[in-house]
Amino acid sequence: MFFRRGFLYFTAAMAASIFLGIMPSIGLLKLLFQNFAYFFILVAFVIWIFLFFRIYYKKIKFFNYHHLSGLLLSILITVIIFIISPPQFKILSDETNLIGVSMMMFQDKETSLPIEGLYADYARPEYSKTIDKRPVLFPFLVSLIHTLSGYSPNNGFILNFILSIFSLFFLFLFFTRLFNPFFGMLSILILSSFPVYVMSITSSGFESLNLFFIIFSFFIMYEIFIRKDIRYIELLCATFVLLAQCRYESIIFLLLIPFFFRLPVKNEGSRYTFCIYIMPFLFVPVFWQRRIFLNMPEINKIGQVTFEKAEQIFSLTNLFQNFHDNIWVLLGLDPNLGFSPVIAILAIFGFYFILKRIFVTKEVDLPFKKLVASGGSSCVVLFGIITSFYWGNFKIPMDNRLALIFLPYIIFCTIFCIHTLFHKRRSSHLVLSIFFLFHLLIYWPYGIQQRIINGLSLQYEYGQVMAFLNEHYKKKQYPLIVAEQPNLYIIHDYSALSYSAVNNQLRKIYSSRQINKIVAIQRYHSDSEKIYKRTVLNKEFQTKELKKIRITPYTYIKISEVLLPDSKQF
Repeated sequence: MFFRRGFLYFTAAMAASIFLGIMPSIGLLKLLFQNFAYFFILVAFVIWIFLFFRIYYKKIKFFNYHHLSGLLLSILITVIIFIISPPQFKILSDETNLIGVSMMMFQDKETSLPIEGLYADYARPEYSKTIDKRPVLFPFLVSLIHTLSGYSPNNGFILNFILSIFSLFFLFLFFTRLFNPFFGMLSILILSSFPVYVMSITSSGFESLNLFFIIFSFFIMYEIFIRKDIRYIELLCATFVLLAQCRYESIIFLLLIPFFFRLPVKNEGSRYTFCIYIMPFLFVPVFWQRRIFLNMPEINKIGQVTFEKAEQIFSLTNLFQNFHDNIWVLLGLDPNLGFSPVIAILAIFGFYFILKRIFVTKEVDLPFKKLVASGGSSCVVLFGIITSFYWGNFKIPMDNRLALIFLPYIIFCTIFCIHTLFHKRRSSHLVLSIFFLFHLLIYWPYGIQQRIINGLSLQYEYGQVMAFLNEHYKKKQYPLIVAEQPNLYIIHDYSALSYSAVNNQLRKIYSSRQINKIVAIQRYHSDSEKIYKRTVLNKEFQTKELKKIRITPYTYIKISEVLLPDSKQF
């Protein structure tokens, strides 16, 4: 009866949080989100840490040789990946915007995105800000690293390094709990061998964070099914709160909560802590953010200066168009797209063995059936949502990262296949270890080359421009970067403005004592040598060319130093 009351309260509180999240006006929602979302995430994260250590701090003494081996292998694999595939910004401007939000969280505890602004040692930075549409847990965690080590735009890479270790280690713990440590070790080798995994963890994107919390969620789910302990249910609910702040589609895991409230528990006399009563209200920033962007048009860039409006963000048309391509990618038929055909074949056989064990031989226990039901339902729903998404095609370079979320499901079927075939043949363990080690060595080069994203012109342009700026301009010299997308440069402590801002604020820029050089990044047509309209400076400015960089066969950028106009003109 208590658990029924608990579920009813949770449902009522969630309804109240939805009401609080969507009823205020858009203007008020923006104000609330900008000033209070940080503190909602802070409370949610503190609750998660509290619930995690309430369960596991006493279990550290049971940390044995097998656990240590799994942790050391996770660290070793991650270190090697970061050495052979140095981290870099890959999907722009998603990743730089996440760092921009983390910078504002660190500086002002605001959940906003700096678009452009000016720096000075003696004055507070002046930013033009807006609300970013991306979930805010990743920027929040990066801001904590800023707090511990000082601000750096590279701290997103540090977070993903840590997340890679945790993802591999908890995957190891999951399969150790499910089968034995040997299969946990194999799971580390298999997950780390996927090219899409190598590409994602060496980026500054939030996909790695999403992957970790999905792996952790299934680990805790199985603990609940085995232990039937109310403390694990609370931890899982807190995990779902954070998971909803990782990526938009991950909020679907909330649909599993009623199932866990109905589970019988061993410690019937236990009661939920105060945390469970707070959790529903921690979803309020999610509803604020979704409400703010609900009716805003989605614009897709399909060329250097060509854009189109996405008419239907989610539709059956998208589902049918993307379905074939997404299955092709997940089957690993082109490893450059991030997946392995070897693992795909094993996963298909594993899926068959799972169905056979459940429905034919009926040799599996109830916790395993519940785990398969939870995992299978979430996988189908996620695939349907992502594939029906306008940007849900895994063959597209910008969207290939969305496929990362399906790795835990593929690996689960793969490990089950291997366990079914070889668990009674311990002599085969060495052969399996060597086989998957060679599989890792064969598929790592695809992740290192990253061909699917290396063709992105903006990524190449950004890398070339940043290399030039870091070589020729020190940040403390206060150069002003004038660019089509100044948000890409402001996170590196450079003053950065758009062309429209510069053209409209000549006097302010000229009189600003912290600006002694202006560097313009302009885009030109290769054939006609005409400048793109979005990167045109006013006639008052004279430029001195510093470097040309060809971006595409039809486009190049020119980096120039802008000569300030004579003050008498003003």
